[in-house]
Amino acid sequence: ATDFADNINGQIFLVYGDTISLVSQPRPQKAIYEPSGTWDLEKLAVMARDVLTKDIFNPAPARE
Repeated sequence: ATDFADNINGQIFLVYGDTISLVSQPRPQKAIYEPSGTWDLEKLAVMARDVLTKDIFNPAPARE
């Protein structure tokens, strides 16, 4: 650790070649809740598909 980084806690940087960029902080866009507090895999798969990833484009879908 160094004092040079004392003001960047929790930040995300994108580093490539000769460029370093500060990335905007991620913000929640959608959320799902399980009232019982316990998720099972089937319920999570359905809710993720129907709510969290509903409008997300998959550039490389699974092949059959």
